[in-house]
Amino acid sequence: MNNMDLNSDLDSIIILNGDILEDDILLLNYFKGIKIAADGSANTLIKNNIIPNYIIGDLDSFNIEYLPPMTQLINILDQSQYDFEKCLEFAISNNCRRILLIGMNGGALDHTLNNWSIFIKYSADVELFSYACGQIGTLITNDITFGAEVGEIISIIPFPNAILTTDGLKWNLTNTTLEFGKFEGARNEAINKKVTIKLHLGKYMLFKILETTN
Repeated sequence: MNNMDLNSDLDSIIILNGDILEDDILLLNYFKGIKIAADGSANTLIKNNIIPNYIIGDLDSFNIEYLPPMTQLINILDQSQYDFEKCLEFAISNNCRRILLIGMNGGALDHTLNNWSIFIKYSADVELFSYACGQIGTLITNDITFGAEVGEIISIIPFPNAILTTDGLKWNLTNTTLEFGKFEGARNEAINKKVTIKLHLGKYMLFKILETTN
């Protein structure tokens, strides 16, 4: 994976029942691909005139009287899976391979952390991107080069560890071991318009400002 921009390569958005902020609504209005809502998030979307293509889950949180005529309900009662997983598996079964996620965070902390665990697990099968508060994040398992604005905040969070070398950051790393719970790489800063991270071992989450291409 070497593209952190929002462009036509992103084929779907999954909206979870976490925090959905004003900039999330703006992004959803911009996006023209498939919109998949996890049960409870559909109420918030429809109140903001965002019409999902699909609403997926056990549907215990969605007010069906507000169902838009063009939206398809997919009722999956299996309680062994979270609604997030149901949405992901539906998207994957419909050949979605680059999926943006909104509403990952918010509410009970254990729910948020569980979402991130699912994110990491399914990242082995498809490219997942999480969006919140102007930042986009994805799991990185190889070398990457990407564009950045000088002064832009770049965060590298190991899962659970990574050995890497960076170029283009204020605090560059050289064969440095990052380890979750010991030493992270959060809140670094770009000093060039091109940043390169060479991954020698492991994997990590990369967070940067979302760039859009019209």
